[in-house]
Amino acid sequence: MRGKTRKVGTAAVLAAGLMLAFAPAAAADGPTHKCHYHPSEDVRGWGCFQPHGDHIFVEDTAWEGYGVQVYWETNYGRSDVCRDVNGTSDGIKDCNYNMKEGKKLKFKVQLTNNGSVWTESGWSPWYTI
Repeated sequence: MRGKTRKVGTAAVLAAGLMLAFAPAAAADGPTHKCHYHPSEDVRGWGCFQPHGDHIFVEDTAWEGYGVQVYWETNYGRSDVCRDVNGTSDGIKDCNYNMKEGKKLKFKVQLTNNGSVWTESGWSPWYTI
């Protein structure tokens, strides 16, 4: 009986580990930040939305001459761009906005070349502000 209990316990631990290993990537964002990455072979930049305080964060992670920005839109007609155009040397750019609570926001990460959008990620899901 003792061997059977140990096997069942081991199987339960392995199953829980597999569920964590294959959880959706959005779960890694946590309850306060919703992040999106530019889908290239090498991650060139990322953007996050933090509903508490209405922050958009963006970071250029590759020194290759492109800028990174987050373009966002709300479901009440507002939009803007949060830019990191100084390369990798200036860290994370924090854009602080004042948005309507309870509304929705979606965003995408864009790579820019001399101010023009060169390529972009798809839209994030709608997130509650």
